[in-house]
Amino acid sequence: MFTGSKRSKLLPDGGCLSEDELKALGAELAEALGAAQTIGRMDRTPAARDYWHDLYPRLAADHAGDGPVAQVIARAPAQMLRLSVTAALLDGSDVIDLPHVEAAEALWSYAEDSAWYLFGGGTSNPDLDRLKTFVDHAGGDGAARKSIYVECFGKHRSSTQVDALVDQLIKLGGYEEWSSPTAGRPVKGVRRIKGQ
Repeated sequence: MFTGSKRSKLLPDGGCLSEDELKALGAELAEALGAAQTIGRMDRTPAARDYWHDLYPRLAADHAGDGPVAQVIARAPAQMLRLSVTAALLDGSDVIDLPHVEAAEALWSYAEDSAWYLFGGGTSNPDLDRLKTFVDHAGGDGAARKSIYVECFGKHRSSTQVDALVDQLIKLGGYEEWSSPTAGRPVKGVRRIKGQ
């Protein structure tokens, strides 16, 4: 799992946690590690299980193609499971509850964003690189806006942000928007222009 960070300031001597703060953190960690060694099999609470079942299809989907990003973010469900177990154990819990799955999702989302930033290549905009790969991987029919919002970005980008990214993708050239009528609102999406 990769995570990226940007330096906000120069701290040649590091931060300045006091000796007491460091000891308190160390004692808290030692207590959590001690408790974790006594816990056997862990299960999810019903709320965590329901959330996990909703989240799993997006995690299991191959929406990164087969390049370096795909290699870095492969096996997302297994990584998320490990992260949720870690969150529960650090909490001193013998079950995985909804906040533990949500914490794992936040960490994994950050790791995915970092992977796209570090290995996405191309536009220097990791979200645009992610969208481009997702649309390319969707094939000739392209991707509907809803699938972009849900599957590509896991509902972590607003519809305004997705609209702006689609506009940027179209400006790159080789992509077009499409619309398909339904009984209600038309379904809209984006696809690669055939032959390009």
